[in-house]
Amino acid sequence: MVKLSILCLVFAVASCCSQSTDVTIYEPEHVIEIGNDSGVSASAVITHDADTSEATVSKPRSASGTLYTTNPDPVVSLQVDFPSDERCVHTIVFEVIPPDGPLDLDKTAYVTAVVDWMVGGQKISRIVSLMNGASISGVGESVKVSMKDATPLVGALRQTPGTKYTVTAAVAPGTRGSNSLPPTFTPVPLDPSVPFSFATLATSGGNLDVPVPTVNGITAGAVSVKVTGLLLASPFIDVASVEVLQFAASGNTLVAYMADQYIDFVPLHPLCTYVRVINTSAVDEAAVSVVFGIDG
Repeated sequence: MVKLSILCLVFAVASCCSQSTDVTIYEPEHVIEIGNDSGVSASAVITHDADTSEATVSKPRSASGTLYTTNPDPVVSLQVDFPSDERCVHTIVFEVIPPDGPLDLDKTAYVTAVVDWMVGGQKISRIVSLMNGASISGVGESVKVSMKDATPLVGALRQTPGTKYTVTAAVAPGTRGSNSLPPTFTPVPLDPSVPFSFATLATSGGNLDVPVPTVNGITAGAVSVKVTGLLLASPFIDVASVEVLQFAASGNTLVAYMADQYIDFVPLHPLCTYVRVINTSAVDEAAVSVVFGIDG
């Protein structure tokens, strides 16, 4: 193992700096670990030419950093520009190390990532909710990943504000495995007073409109939606009669169905801009959750 010191190493998750940076090279694969004072670290790969003794450091292929619950300002980011011979399908795998201390199931950190693939000069964006093992695949000349906290400021869906936790993203060639977690996006919070990302709907037509996720006003790759409804009555096991409507921006109804007809995701109409969920019960309130399936 050899220690080097290089100046002004530029990489996506840390700005260019003038002080020296310690780099550890591991033979024979040449993996380097890079750190900085902001708590963000990255790893990259170097290639070594045995004939010329020249070494080339690639841009980082992973990044890890610290986020804080209820604080959406810090962003852990990673950008990779793929060589011309690597412009194939790549997969990004995420890890979320939970906040320190006791953790209730209904009080956890919620994290989102925006993934921007550049294809022929055009940006293709995806937004995903993060958990351990979540992954998403895509193709492009480059990719930028931006991870930030989305934990609600109020209600049951929150940790103590400012609780520290760690997120990681790693990029590698290949397609997402069929047995790995599919990319999804959960709007948080639908109702911050109710645990598990549920919204409470009143009897006899109580409803909620949920926008299809976008990034800077552009569709973020949502291709399906899953709506789950439960009656808020003891013993809290009955499936609620919840109607789901998919609407166009014009207000025209595109798709209508009862949520209990489907146990999995339902395709979104290409023109759908928001989904309305309606409690049709005249007796019981309903708790509903809405999750979007993301292309990738």
